[in-house]
Amino acid sequence: MQTTTQPLDIAVNNLSVTYSNARLALYNVTCTVEPGTITALVGPNGSGKSTLFKSIMGFLQPTQGQIRVGGLPVQKAQKRQLMAYVPQSDEVDWNFPVSVFDVVIG
Repeated sequence: MQTTTQPLDIAVNNLSVTYSNARLALYNVTCTVEPGTITALVGPNGSGKSTLFKSIMGFLQPTQGQIRVGGLPVQKAQKRQLMAYVPQSDEVDWNFPVSVFDVVIG
């Protein structure tokens, strides 16, 4: 049996993220990534690109605002089935919600 998944949108609304050292990393960010599109996020070092991605993946808790994936809050979205994460460096975030089975067999 073959299953198909529909592309889902990502909606970020009024997102702010502050790190534990009280450093504001993102302030009032709003954007939408439409289903099935290829989107690039570019900017200088320290502009918040990684913080935004970590927030979308559910690794960071926003101080305000919301993130929705396919209409669901990011905390409730089934990230294993919906998203792929390819880090730019050799360092791997082992907190990413995926198992060896998911990578090899899934």
